[in-house]
Amino acid sequence: MSGTDGASTIPSSAPTVTIPTELDGMHWCRYAVEPDPPGVPEPNGTTIPGAITLHTGRFVAGGTLDSRTAQLVAGVAASEPVPRSCDALAETFLALVPSQKGQELGMTFTAELDGCALLYRDGSGTRPLPADVRAILASQTDL
Repeated sequence: MSGTDGASTIPSSAPTVTIPTELDGMHWCRYAVEPDPPGVPEPNGTTIPGAITLHTGRFVAGGTLDSRTAQLVAGVAASEPVPRSCDALAETFLALVPSQKGQELGMTFTAELDGCALLYRDGSGTRPLPADVRAILASQTDL
């Protein structure tokens, strides 16, 4: 939906954000997906293809990735989004916040370490997380 507020046009979709390539590092938080509580009914009805199912995550650990790893992740985040073609649920994921010149950049990436092995970028679609990048992230965040 687009419109005007009297002075400027409000865009109908989220603006494109450029992913910086020169990063100092990336703050990370690792989460384990919590199972649904007993008694929660299974979803029924029509599901929307490509829809993301949200689950509760339990904080496991946090830290900072080095600049090399941060730049690998940023490279994946800068790639073109692809349609979600997998229904496997992630059991472990990372919330990643890139930093440049010591400042967080106000964008967040979510990386599935299992499940469909996807990277989500601030609501701009999914990207496949290459196995080598996923392995580096898993080893650097497994405390």
